[in-house]
Amino acid sequence: LIALAVLGPPAERLLRRPALLAGVLLGQVGATVLTGGVGAAFADLFPHWSLDIESTALAGPAVGYLAAAAAATSCLPRLWRRRLRVTGATILVTAVLYHGGSVSLFAATGAGVGLAFGELAIRRRRPEVNPLGSLYERRVLVALVVAASGIGPLIGATLGFGDGPLSVLGAFIAAP
Repeated sequence: LIALAVLGPPAERLLRRPALLAGVLLGQVGATVLTGGVGAAFADLFPHWSLDIESTALAGPAVGYLAAAAAATSCLPRLWRRRLRVTGATILVTAVLYHGGSVSLFAATGAGVGLAFGELAIRRRRPEVNPLGSLYERRVLVALVVAASGIGPLIGATLGFGDGPLSVLGAFIAAP
């Protein structure tokens, strides 16, 4: 319900209802398929993690709305599009690596499907005036990546039930 309340209205305002519904459905189905594929691909390398991912089913529209919100970033100006995408992707990848639960992987794959849907089907192509961005913008993006990736091990250690590939590194933070 929180995902509907937080992600739904801004995504609907940017995408309009038909594109929102397409993004939600495509994100939900695509995340389910991709998450199963990731679980199968890493079965030999991380068997416990892979078994946890493959044996979990996710019900509810949260991943679909996350995908629609990721698709809605394609309608934003370049500055905010970059900031939201870099920060969101860093948070989701960090959550997958440190927390490692199937919900984290569902969210990351759903956001990836939403980003692809937004770029391919929704984005209105405009000529880029300065595609590289300014030095200030680069600094902001690096700061956002450092902040988002620095919080990941802390959250994984605080929750205490990390199952991701890097969850053992959370023990260094949690140990007194």
